[in-house]
Amino acid sequence: MAPTLDIENFCKTHQLTAKECKGLTNEALGEYAEAFQIFDRDGNGKIDTEEVRTILEKRNGTLTDTDVALMIQSVDLDKDGELGFEEFVLMMVKAQDPSTDYIEAFKVFDTDNSGFIDEHELKAALEKAGGKYSDEEIKEMIASSDLNNDG
Repeated sequence: MAPTLDIENFCKTHQLTAKECKGLTNEALGEYAEAFQIFDRDGNGKIDTEEVRTILEKRNGTLTDTDVALMIQSVDLDKDGELGFEEFVLMMVKAQDPSTDYIEAFKVFDTDNSGFIDEHELKAALEKAGGKYSDEEIKEMIASSDLNNDG
């Protein structure tokens, strides 16, 4: 059976903007339910990090590990590193306007409120999302995202 949810209640619960809710129609919800069932290969009601990457890349093009981790972190309501259907729908809605999502996700990563995400913060967030990265890989991620070379 396909998962369902009450759209009006969903929008209120997650404090979505009118713009975000406008795109969340019964038709879109049905498409999300079909996609969720396809990606939930074992039928456990959850999709993992790599499955999320596949979904996001089909929608938004190639993404860095940081992009995927930011998106998951911002919608993983139960913080288990996987997405249930409600979290999946929230991710898909937020993917329509990524600027809103990334600002909120940045705040989650920036645990010391410095305005920067340092290597320690990035590694901790990626590990929470189920990723295992060496210090060198973390440094490379920071370097590839640091457009003005200020660390």
